[in-house]
Amino acid sequence: EEILKIWKTVDDKIEKIHKDWNNYESEGMKKGASAEKSKDLKGNLNLFTRAIENRDMVLAMDDGSKTLSSLSYFFDLYRDETYGDLSRIRYAVYQAYLNAKGNNVKEADKLLETTEEYITRIRQKLGEDKDSIKSLDKLSLSIGDMKQSLTDDSMKLWEIKRDIILENIKQLQK
Repeated sequence: EEILKIWKTVDDKIEKIHKDWNNYESEGMKKGASAEKSKDLKGNLNLFTRAIENRDMVLAMDDGSKTLSSLSYFFDLYRDETYGDLSRIRYAVYQAYLNAKGNNVKEADKLLETTEEYITRIRQKLGEDKDSIKSLDKLSLSIGDMKQSLTDDSMKLWEIKRDIILENIKQLQK
């Protein structure tokens, strides 16, 4: 019964995401978003929705991270916005976890390596905000920890490192 409640919450959230996207899409077009990027996001969001509908956790993580990656383009339409790069980091972390879990540690490492560029861009946008810089440093170190953990053959360890990174991203967004 507890699990059914959690899935109901997830179902409600995915419905809200579709409604929010519908409300935002025309504004994004006015900001200069391309129809192709919009179509890409909608396609990924639809796949994510089907994964949730089918209660497939692996596909939900995969398609959800692809949706975040598509969404990052729209955040970039706004000056000094860090959510685009944070979405790209989330995507890389989820995909790295899935690749490591699928015995493709080399690809997982490569994905985590791409986050360095996003960290640098975020750092430039944060300026002198010491609290945010401290949170960004914490995020950067946690990504390094996950990279280091890839040499260990432990899905539990990778899951822990992934979750720490995701929590650090949430702290940075506050």
